[in-house]
Amino acid sequence: MMEQEYKVKQIWPAHADHISGYKQSFINDLFKNNEVVVQRKYDGERMLVHFNKNETYCTSRRTSKKTGRYMENQDKIMNLPHLNLGYTIIDCEFYGNTWSDAVGILHSLPERAYELQKTTVVKFAVFDCLFFDGTDVRDQPYEVRLQYVHQILNLLKDDRFHFVEQYKINNIDEAMKIAKEYWSEGKEGVVMKPYGLGYYDKGMMLKIKRFETLDVVVCGYQEGRGKYIGLVGALYVGYWNPEDNSIAKISKVNCGTDEDRKMWKQWFDEGVAIGKVIEVKCQEVTDKSLRHPVYMRLRDDKAKEMCTKDTIFKEE
Repeated sequence: MMEQEYKVKQIWPAHADHISGYKQSFINDLFKNNEVVVQRKYDGERMLVHFNKNETYCTSRRTSKKTGRYMENQDKIMNLPHLNLGYTIIDCEFYGNTWSDAVGILHSLPERAYELQKTTVVKFAVFDCLFFDGTDVRDQPYEVRLQYVHQILNLLKDDRFHFVEQYKINNIDEAMKIAKEYWSEGKEGVVMKPYGLGYYDKGMMLKIKRFETLDVVVCGYQEGRGKYIGLVGALYVGYWNPEDNSIAKISKVNCGTDEDRKMWKQWFDEGVAIGKVIEVKCQEVTDKSLRHPVYMRLRDDKAKEMCTKDTIFKEE
């Protein structure tokens, strides 16, 4: 007897690379061969929203160790709308006034998540479409996929779902100007997107942030010294190597506040620290290491398998 297809499609969300990982010639070719836009980068939690007639699901980028499937969050979000369409998937950022607003909801139990939404306004900034009415559209040009996005938003009629702020640009200087305006307002930056590329094509999503930020995998620690004796002094970090299911070490980074050091020491003692994902910022990514990495935050929304060599060291 054949196994029935799982209700929620298991779709890998495309990764946004930092623009500094690409040569100027590659960027020039993007502008030469495509219309290009920049979109505001929202600071929340990445989410795919799946619609299938009277059912709505929300998957994150993390996979469950128990099931091997992408984690689902629809039980934590109030009054999710439905679409009278066949299988449809939109890509978006679930966000609030601060990053912790979205995280607090998605990392809580459903009852607590509902309580938080009574006083916390959260929204979905929608920027792509992967399936539309049962058809896989990931290989279609971004310009076409955006047409589906607007059709979906018109059908949803839910104020929480909106299209991202978007501007057409002619060159990288215009992209940097808009990014700097967002930085001056305390926002993260922008993501540059060529209209002619498919969802998984190289260069489809290039983020421009004040610092280069990367997600890396914790693979060990250096003992603290001085007042930090008995705690974690620095974390060893690297990337996941799927060929032998190991973590390749590339750098070390101080692990943040005193509370962070205590937290990480406890996790190492409990045997649960290795394999966790953190976000770091750095001045530069060289061909084999990170220059002056700084600990930013724990990324509980990401699995180690998502942080491979090519998400850190880009092709020439």
